[in-house]
Formats: sequence, C-alpha cells, structure tokens
Amino acid sequence: LHELVRQYAAEKLAEDEEQATAVRTRHANYYCALLQHHKNQLKAGQPQEAFAHIEADQENGRAAWDWAVTQGDVTGIDLAVGGLCRFYDMRDRIYDGLAICEAASQKLRQLPESPTLQRVLAKTLTWYTRFLRHLGQTATVKNTFQEISSLLESAEQSQEDVRAEKAFALATMGNFNAFEEENRPCAWEQLEQSLVLVRQLGDRYGEFSAQNALGNIARLMGNYHEARHRFEKNLDAARAQQNQSETIRALVQLGWVARDLVDYEEARRLFEECLSLSQTQDNVWGVNRALEALAFLSLFQGDFVTAGRYIQQALTISRHHGFRSDIVKQKVNMAVTQWLSGRFEEAESGLTEGKDLGKALGYPFTAAFPAIFYGELQTLTCQYEAARENIQQGITHIQSDFSTHLFLIGRAYRVMGWLELAAGHYGAAQDWFEQSAEAYSSLDDEEAVAWTTAGWGQALLGLGNLEKAQRMVVEALWTAVEIQAYIPLLFLVPITTLLLDYQNQDQWRERLHTLACREPFLAQAPFFNELVWSKLPPLKTTPPVEVANLAELRRELWTAVSQLLAEDILV
Repeated sequence: LHELVRQYAAEKLAEDEEQATAVRTRHANYYCALLQHHKNQLKAGQPQEAFAHIEADQENGRAAWDWAVTQGDVTGIDLAVGGLCRFYDMRDRIYDGLAICEAASQKLRQLPESPTLQRVLAKTLTWYTRFLRHLGQTATVKNTFQEISSLLESAEQSQEDVRAEKAFALATMGNFNAFEEENRPCAWEQLEQSLVLVRQLGDRYGEFSAQNALGNIARLMGNYHEARHRFEKNLDAARAQQNQSETIRALVQLGWVARDLVDYEEARRLFEECLSLSQTQDNVWGVNRALEALAFLSLFQGDFVTAGRYIQQALTISRHHGFRSDIVKQKVNMAVTQWLSGRFEEAESGLTEGKDLGKALGYPFTAAFPAIFYGELQTLTCQYEAARENIQQGITHIQSDFSTHLFLIGRAYRVMGWLELAAGHYGAAQDWFEQSAEAYSSLDDEEAVAWTTAGWGQALLGLGNLEKAQRMVVEALWTAVEIQAYIPLLFLVPITTLLLDYQNQDQWRERLHTLACREPFLAQAPFFNELVWSKLPPLKTTPPVEVANLAELRRELWTAVSQLLAEDILV
C-alpha cells in the first residue's frame, strides 16, 4: 500500500478499537500462516523463493508476529516462529532473532500452562539458543537446554505430540555439543535420536540436516569414511527427490571429505560441480560456499593468486547481498592470500577494514577472527607490540565464541609463540606452541599442527634441545609432504634451514636458503629475516624474488624437501 493510504486506514481503524483488533488479528493470522508456508518452502529445497518472499513481506511478517505475541496467540507464534527465525538466522540478523524469541518466550510464560503452550515455548527457546550461541552465551544456552527438555517431557506426558519439537531440540543440542571433543559421543547420540524422530515424521529436511551434522562430527573425529558415507546418502536422496538445495550442500561436504582424504582432484571436481549447480539454481549460499571451498583448496596447495580470485568473487556476492559476517571472513581470507604472496601492505589495509566491520557487528567471532589474523600479520612484519595487543583482544573474544574456539585459540597461541620467539623467551614460546598443537590436535587438523611445529622446533633449538627439534621438524615435514600442505611447508623451510646450518650441511642449507630467497613470502617477511636469514652465512649470489614462475618454484620446493627426507639428512 502507498504510505498515505496506509496512514488513512490506520486513522480509521483507530476510531473503532473493536474493528481494529479484528483487522489486526486477521492480518496476523494470514501472515503467520504465510510464514509457516515459507518455512515449508525452505525445508522443501526452495530457499531462494522463500527468502525472497519473506524479505519482500518482512514488515508485514514482523507486524503479524508482534501482534501474535502481544495477544498471547499461541497458534500464531507456533506458525510463525520457524520461518521468521530461520530468515533472521540466514540473513545474519542475530539480534533481531534474539529479540523476537525473548519477547515470545516472556509472553508464553505469562499464559496459563498447557501441553500445547509447553511445546511452543520449547520450540521458541530452541531457536533462542541458536541465536545465543552466536553471542557466546554458552552457560545460558546449556541452562535453556535443560528447560527445553523439561518442557517437552511434561508436554509428552500429557499426550501432546512433541516429536517435531523434540527432533529440532535434539539436533540443536547435538550441533552445539559437537564443538567440544569430550561431548561428541553425547552429540552423536542426540543427533541419532533426532534422525529417528524426523524419519517417523517423514521430515526430509530434518533427515538431511541430521545426516549432515553426523557427517560433520565424523569429520571432526577423523572418521572420514563414515563422514563420506553420511554425505553420499544425502546426495543420493537429494538427487532422487530433485532437491537441488540439499544436493548443493552434500556436494560441498563431500568435497571437504575428499580434501581430508588427500584426493585434491576429486575435491576440486566436487566443489566445481557445486559451484556450477549453485549458479544454475541462483543459490547464493551455494555459490559462496563453493567459491570459498575452491579458494581454500588453492590456498592449501600454494596457489595464492587463484585463491585470491575466488575469494574476491565471494566477497562481491557477500557485499551485494549484505552478508556482513561473510564479508568479515572473506576480508581476512583475502588478506591471508596477500601476505602469503608477499603483499603485506595490501593485507594490512584489508584487515583494518575487516576488523572495523567485525567490531561493529558485535559478535564474538567477527571481533576475534580479524583481530587474531591482524596480530599474525603484525608479527610477520615485526610490529610486535601492536601484534600482542591484537592477539590478546582476540583471545578475550574467543573465550565467548563456542563454535570456532579451538580453531581460533590454536592460531592465537601459535602467534603468541612467535612473539616469544622474537623476544628470545624460548621456554614461554614452547609453552604457547604446545598449547596451540593441543588445540589443533583436538580438531584432528594435521596441517595446522605441522604449521605450529615449525615455531616449536625453533623454540627447542633456542633451548638447546637440538635432537628433539630435529625429530619434531622431520615429522612435520613428512606430514606436509604426505598431505601436500604447502603453507606448513613454507613455515617449516626456515627452521629446517637453521637445523641444516647447525649440522654443517652447507650444500643443503644453501639450496633451501636459495629457494627461500626466491619465494615471495619467505623472502619478504621481516620476521624470518630477523629470526632466521640474518643468522645464516650469506649466499654467494642472492637470486631475485620469483614473480612469474611460482608453480615451478613450488615444485622445486617440494622436490628439495622430499629429497631431504628421503636421504635422512636431518636424522
């Protein structure tokens, strides 16, 4: 309606309170039912259509919701909560989601208790925990889970059918518990229970989601074949049902498993198939996830230029659609490709923007993520005081972020180790590296452990423990070679060169040092010049930094390290 017409109608309704109530109630009933319809579209694999309709009608949808809550309309809340909350969740509107759940749960608690009310309150509180998790309020989440369980148990005892709400709550609890290693067996059981319930209900979306979550836990536990089995079941079912949205999700998950299994050609094929299908279906989520996956695969293999191109495409999409959290992540990931290419000033500019946006969003993850990576860049460029400040800020925010706690803490502790190395505090550095490796081991992340070992080896060398330093570095080099992880290899080259110098392996030391001088990141990072290259005998001839033939340089590095290991030079 035109705004003038809307104002006129509102003025007329204000003259008759009874009629106004009746009109608002009919309006609320219609739009609450419409939100349920859009939620069903989402679950049927039609996310673009559903989100487009909710977006276009969001003012009406929110007005309907507010009226249902004000009137204590349990049926209206029941109909609308899933569609509206899913929209806010997918659109990164965490505070809006919290607000509607808090208002509804507060109102429902004021109404006379009944089995239906208990069921609807449990569903609303389950959504509430999903939003709370983004803000790191883990204690409140756990307490709310207990309340949800009590509500559903009470309603079930009164013969209320709570299977859908119970399945949703169990899936939410399972996904939450999966992030803590000691809770994963419990998470697995909760998700299996959810899977049984959604199958009873014929809820295909719920079945896809439960299988997907179980596959993710299997990946976290290093059981890649079980993960692949779960994702393949989803892919087969999605194709049989012509559910393109779930096909896209299964393809990207299978791509990650292929990468875990060191089958990079298969991973790339799956990610590219996901990208192609997502573009055909205009599935923005799928396009972004596929581009990010292809970027990380390129990054992992050392092709930083290609990785940057993929991230730039994803960043353009995120800006267009207003995906603010994704913008923060992509800004940071772009900076990583830049500094690994030796372009430190460009990286710093992007991280400044990412940090400002992350702070403005106010979520623990978006505040911690750019701060830690900024601290890493500042360490590599010898801005140690500023780096320490950023890392400490990041750690403060990490403590409130549950879902990415181990990943971020592993990275932050590794950088703290580097800072202690630079200060000559080798014992403190060793402690930080050990804690970093422990965090990454909990995630079964061999790549990150090998990366951390590079600094740990240098700390051991500083402490005079040459034998242990050599043993750990050799193990890390073998890991890098076996899984073809180029970034850990880069960080292992400096400590390996130092160890070769200690062993008077002059020919090998000179070979690796020469390769490092050609590699843009190793040659131009002030940190390595200060801690490693300046400590070595100067090269007779310093080669120029490679610009054009980076793929050939990567092959030369792999060949050199593989030969070094095969000949047991460091043993």
